[in-house]
Amino acid sequence: MKNKWSILYVDDDFDSCQLIPIWLAKSGDFEVTAIEDPHQARVLINNEHFDLYLLDYCIPEITGVVLCNQIRDKYPDAPIVFYSALDREIDRRMAANAGANSFLVKPDDFKMIVPVIEQLLHNSISPA
Repeated sequence: MKNKWSILYVDDDFDSCQLIPIWLAKSGDFEVTAIEDPHQARVLINNEHFDLYLLDYCIPEITGVVLCNQIRDKYPDAPIVFYSALDREIDRRMAANAGANSFLVKPDDFKMIVPVIEQLLHNSISPA
């Protein structure tokens, strides 16, 4: 039996941390850990490997770019997706420079989350 893909979702928005895991669970292939606290996210990144990382750009005290750099340093091949309300070219470029594989915009790209994640995971390793 195939294991589910593990995803760490970091977003300071409570509603997003409730909604996104439900949306992803509907596919049946994802197990999502949703974290609002950036410091707790850093601890998880340091101590646990996930198959994919889904990050908000604007996280208090620590930006998604900082977390992306931390993930890239520890897991160079891990897929990283930004899901952010920011839609400026500079933000997309900063995320890409930090190692993000994709940048989706809230809420417009909501229905693209699952296909983008599936594509990135399909191109990566099998779930643990």
